[in-house]
Amino acid sequence: MHDLGCRYYKPINKKEQAEERKEETGRAIRTTRSDILNYVNSSPILVKVGTGCESQNFIVHKDLVLSRSVFFQNALNGSWIEADERLVPLPEDEPALFSLYLKLPYVSHSDQIECDTDKTSTDSSVVADKYAVLSKLYVLADKLMDDTAKETILAAILARSKEAFKGSLYYPAIDSIQIIYEGTREGSPARQLMVDLYTDFVTSSFVAEKAEAVPKEFLHDLFISLLTKRAPVKGA
Repeated sequence: MHDLGCRYYKPINKKEQAEERKEETGRAIRTTRSDILNYVNSSPILVKVGTGCESQNFIVHKDLVLSRSVFFQNALNGSWIEADERLVPLPEDEPALFSLYLKLPYVSHSDQIECDTDKTSTDSSVVADKYAVLSKLYVLADKLMDDTAKETILAAILARSKEAFKGSLYYPAIDSIQIIYEGTREGSPARQLMVDLYTDFVTSSFVAEKAEAVPKEFLHDLFISLLTKRAPVKGA
């Protein structure tokens, strides 16, 4: 359960929501069919994700990851030992997340990213779980230096924030903020998105009750954003 989750209530404007959905679904983000065919014909590489009994091996088409990830470009085209052995280890990462990362080129639209959450749950924690998975996925894409994947994931987070769950809209819980701020650098677009979402919908009770639970960098960024968007004082 995500007791650190936050929720904002907002009347659902169905016409506005439909227009936003139409605009978003018109943005194709997947790899083209011809590119996929070319990737399938490229030589495979082995990516070992995780350590010990939890590790998992993935056979990946070389050209697919090279076309998107600077990390893999450096590993396979440089003087790294991985280039000779055609094996890239990712011991610190989760196999389930890497599996989800590999599916991103085949996703048509950002809201089609399928996270491994309990879809049968009737509790709002399922929303927080999806935000958390997307946040971890973004950190992985950032590590792999895959800008296309990062844009897709940010679009998915934004789409999730506009999708009602039982009549309410939810923004990312505190665990998602912690994941993003611990896994990215200053100036990250993901950090900015978290700040933007909280700037629009944060309440005074959140600041009073949850301030100790969130990264101090986030509070600093949030306060700057709130002050920037605050209406100017008359006569000042």
